[in-house]
Amino acid sequence: MRKIGTIPNEQDARTFRDYLLTLGIKSDVTPDGDQGCVIWVHEEDQLDRARSELTEFERSPRAEKYAGAVETAQRQREAELKEAVTARKRQVNLRERWDRPLVAQLPVTILLIALSVGATAWSRFMEKDDVTNLLFIQSILPDGEQYVRGLPDVMHGQVWRLITPIFLHGGWLHIVMNMYMLFVLGGSVESAKGPWKYTGLVLFMAVLSNVAQYVVSAPNFGGMSGVDLGLFGYLWMKSRYAPEEGFFMPQYVVIQAMVWTALCLFGVIGGIANAVHIVGLVTGMLVAVAPVVYRHLMR
Repeated sequence: MRKIGTIPNEQDARTFRDYLLTLGIKSDVTPDGDQGCVIWVHEEDQLDRARSELTEFERSPRAEKYAGAVETAQRQREAELKEAVTARKRQVNLRERWDRPLVAQLPVTILLIALSVGATAWSRFMEKDDVTNLLFIQSILPDGEQYVRGLPDVMHGQVWRLITPIFLHGGWLHIVMNMYMLFVLGGSVESAKGPWKYTGLVLFMAVLSNVAQYVVSAPNFGGMSGVDLGLFGYLWMKSRYAPEEGFFMPQYVVIQAMVWTALCLFGVIGGIANAVHIVGLVTGMLVAVAPVVYRHLMR
């Protein structure tokens, strides 16, 4: 903070301080006995501009632009105070949170992991085909029978099928990778947004990605990877376009995710439900940027 000059009258000094604030220059006013009030500017790179403005102010302190600056500066301070209060509400007491049991910290993420492990173990490793048939988006028909499109089981009330394919996995490597990504990405979103918004986001991405895969393939698919990529896309866009929400996505992670998705898409890694991946990723990205676009349009 540097001194740029002195103004004899205290009221004039405060008016000039308010005027500087409207220009984006933060300053302070301190009494200096019989000398009046000292003007201090916070940022070094704004000193020359502030000194120039002070010279002009001293020539005509009653100019209309200075009188109008008082009200403008007051509104600006109120807006900054409101933003500070909002930011404080968004802050997370990490020590308090991480002192709690893991289930209490991330209840939805832990529940999703438990359901995935349980469903996969029961259906695949214990070979319970009846359970698998209840969790696929559509019942698996005997060999030779043709599938009827249009989600007939869902249309007959089995609406859980729109979601439950995310709990089925093809093997230990598949489920370990997906659960790890869910814990890392989902845990970040749940910590910041809370369990209810997080649950809504997961269900929305699950339904859209599962239906998309059903449209382009047979119904016997499963996995949390569509949701995982959706969470990745959500965090990626939030870190770029809404950094004030506290999310951060390193560039190398973005590159790795894009390379992995491309390898799957072009068949280098086989047996992948690509529609789930693409739709999940795009859904997460769109959900993240939608509020930003809306605020921009409403300006």
